Amino acid sequence: MKLRLRAMGTVAMLFAALSFVCLTACGHSSMSESGAQVTPSPQAATFPPAPAPETTGGFDGALAYKHVEQLVAVGPHSAGSEGIRRAQAYITGQLKSFGCPVEEQDFHAPSTPVGDVAMKNIIVKIPSANPNIILYASHYDTKRIDSFVGADDAGSSTGVLLELARLLCARGQGNG
Repeated sequence: MKLRLRAMGTVAMLFAALSFVCLTACGHSSMSESGAQVTPSPQAATFPPAPAPETTGGFDGALAYKHVEQLVAVGPHSAGSEGIRRAQAYITGQLKSFGCPVEEQDFHAPSTPVGDVAMKNIIVKIPSANPNIILYASHYDTKRIDSFVGADDAGSSTGVLLELARLLCARGQGNG
């Protein structure tokens, strides 16, 4: 994976397509991918409510959870699939709606068990007065397993990063 960050103070959020690592390291080689509509589990309603944003510096856990629900509703979205393009559109659309500067890095993973796979990193760089670089990263793609929607595997971390991006991009800097 290629990623370049300037030496200036930056908070960077990287939504990386990394399924080729899991395909080889996790032992999952099923290539089928269902396009069936997925509805959230009835168990989801039993989770305790998220703390109020006033108690978390503005971070809204309920909004983060809504992002997870939206990504699950996309259905399976493994790298190179039509589903991943829908997930990418959702993520970049949300980031842009927050006023985040969005960069996309297209690349290919040529040596996966399923051959050459198109990948995309979605990057947000937020300038900061602090000279250090802070990098928050997550993958947003799902494993190539039929009907696997990645609510916890990719969805939860992506939901948290989207909510964090909403706060940081609104502030215009990473240390505020």
